[in-house]
Amino acid sequence: MDYENIEDVTNSTYEDGTNSSEYLKVLPHEIVITVICFVGLCTNVAIIYIILKFKQMHAIPNILLENWIIADICSLIVTPSTYRITFALANFKLNPSFLCSLLNLLTVFRISEISFATVIVIDWITNVYYPKISKGIKLYYKHIITCLWIAAILFAGVSVDLCINYIFYFYIPEVTELVSYSTLLVLVLIANCVRIVMKCKKKPLEHSTHMLTLVTSLVVTYFLGFVFTVFFIHSVLAIFVVCLVYLSTIFTFLILYFINKEFQMCIHQIFRRSNDDYADSILDATNRNSNAGQNNSMQICFHNPVQEMLGSVYYNTNNENQ
Repeated sequence: MDYENIEDVTNSTYEDGTNSSEYLKVLPHEIVITVICFVGLCTNVAIIYIILKFKQMHAIPNILLENWIIADICSLIVTPSTYRITFALANFKLNPSFLCSLLNLLTVFRISEISFATVIVIDWITNVYYPKISKGIKLYYKHIITCLWIAAILFAGVSVDLCINYIFYFYIPEVTELVSYSTLLVLVLIANCVRIVMKCKKKPLEHSTHMLTLVTSLVVTYFLGFVFTVFFIHSVLAIFVVCLVYLSTIFTFLILYFINKEFQMCIHQIFRRSNDDYADSILDATNRNSNAGQNNSMQICFHNPVQEMLGSVYYNTNNENQ
């Protein structure tokens, strides 16, 4: 589900240290993906900032979402497009083992994303239909998060070590990603089917569905990326779908904003504070200028000898008339 599987031109590009004509054709696409990755990174940072800043966002599903976002940040950082552009501009050879490490790390971090999304779906299902089990699971959510990250780090280390030792035909990350995604797909289908059945029976859910919607959007984008990459339906459509996969974080942000009222209120509060701070700074500057103007006018009146003389004459004339 990666652009590297669509156009495998890396070896032909860097064998002689020069840019091949094939890579020059793909270079604009690499630049587009790099820009999209940067936009995704900024969006991820914004989501994490909002979750960490506001206490009302410190619920367990949001903490799981935060770890999902961190895994997505890691996958965007190791996306090979940026490195290939950098090496091409510098006219350096791209080490095959380095590229292999990037691809395996990208796969491992995507497995981490899928794992956290799976935990979110399980938490949503148990919270809606099995609240007693949900309470028991939530007692161990810190241990679950820790175990997932330890597994990801160990898996990443093994993958990089195999690449360094020039064992390039290491398909375990890809197989693990496929199994993880299939498990998540089944859970999401079951959860949405039950949700639709309850809607038809006019039994509204008491819990919010925005987390299930988030995971469903991830499943849909990954499914499209998988179909267009494996079957190579059309090159332009494949690149467009891969861009959608990298833009999944923006979909996450939009879903949170339009469905999650707490997230929306947090964003409004941030902008309201920034506007209030801006208005306060302008008001303070205006007050300082007005105070400075008053002080200057008082100083001028006090040190003006003509005005003092006229004032004394006027005072003496009034006394004589009285």
